[in-house]
Amino acid sequence: MIEELRRLEDQTLTANSEKRAATMPAAIQRDAPSVNSDDSLADHLRRGYRALAQLGSTTADTLRGWLRKEDHLVVEVCKYSRGEPSRLSAEEYEAALQAGRVGRVLAAAEHAQPIQVPQAFGDQRKDINLLATRFQGFGLGKAITADNLRQISPAQMRPLIDNARKLGLLDDGLGWATKTIAAKCIAHDIVHAVEKNRSLDRGAIR
Repeated sequence: MIEELRRLEDQTLTANSEKRAATMPAAIQRDAPSVNSDDSLADHLRRGYRALAQLGSTTADTLRGWLRKEDHLVVEVCKYSRGEPSRLSAEEYEAALQAGRVGRVLAAAEHAQPIQVPQAFGDQRKDINLLATRFQGFGLGKAITADNLRQISPAQMRPLIDNARKLGLLDDGLGWATKTIAAKCIAHDIVHAVEKNRSLDRGAIR
C-alpha cells in the first residue's frame, strides 16, 4: 500500500495529474485549490515554485518562464480558471495550481498552532507534534487534536506514525509538502481509529 501511495503522489506532480486523479478513490483525491487574485496567491506561487525547484520537480521546469513574474502569473491563472483567454497553456495552469498548493501548505504549516500531546506518548511526542503541524498545513488539523489523542493509545498510534514516516510526511526538507494523498490517508486512518475507540467506549457505557 505504501509503495502504491508513493506512486500516486509522484503522478500528481506531472502534467496530466487531474485526469489521473479523477480515477482515484474519492477519499484520497487531492483538493482543487481555490483560485483568487490576492497577494497571498502570488506569495504561495513564489514559495511553491522555490520548493519544487529545490526538489528538482518537472513542475518547476514548466513554470521557469514565469520566474519573478508571479503577479502576472496569478492574473493569467485567474483568467484561465474563468475560461477567459489566457497566455497559459493547460500544462502551465496545472503546474501553477500545484505550485500554489505547495506554497499554501508550507505557509499554513509555518503558522500552525501547537497542540498538547499527552506525556503517555513518550518518544512519539516529537513526531506527533510534527505530523500535527503538517496536517494543519494540508487543512487536516482536525485529525490530530488534544481530544483525539485522549481517545487513542500509544500502541495504536505507533504504526500510524511509522507509516507517515515511510510515506515522507516526517522528512526533513520541503518534500513532505507535496504528499497530499499520503497526508489524507494517514489522517483518515487516525480519525478511523479514534472513532472506533469512541464507539467501543459508548458500547461499554451502555
